[in-house]
Amino acid sequence: MYFKFILSIIVILFNLYVIRYMNMLREKECECYEDKKIQVLYIFGYSIITVAVVSIYYVIPLLITFFTKKTPLIFTYLVQGKIYLLFELYLLAGLINLVLIYTLTKEIIESKCNCSDTLERKVLKYYSLTVLIIYVLSFIVSIDMSIS
Repeated sequence: MYFKFILSIIVILFNLYVIRYMNMLREKECECYEDKKIQVLYIFGYSIITVAVVSIYYVIPLLITFFTKKTPLIFTYLVQGKIYLLFELYLLAGLINLVLIYTLTKEIIESKCNCSDTLERKVLKYYSLTVLIIYVLSFIVSIDMSIS
């Protein structure tokens, strides 16, 4: 239970970090941002949705369970797979989000854009690359397990 809670908080904090960086790109009116508005808007929107989903799906039910020692009915409903398809679509959107973050940061670096030469950009690039590798490895393992 504690691991899920800590992991959920990390996910929320990271997505707030992404929101802050995307907002900074939008507010600076940077020349390297002009042709990437759709990418930035998608990443920004996905991060907001992620904060909401993680809060509703993990953090709130875990806090309720922790303080009342009872599992909330909504948590039971969600875990039973009633909205499984929505979560599959959300995971696919997450993969698209990671690819967009990686390509956006890579393109900004290649364009030698000075207005976004920040630690945040570097963190986002390496984070997205790391999580993409984890996605690919998880996919390979899941295929191998389903074949066996």
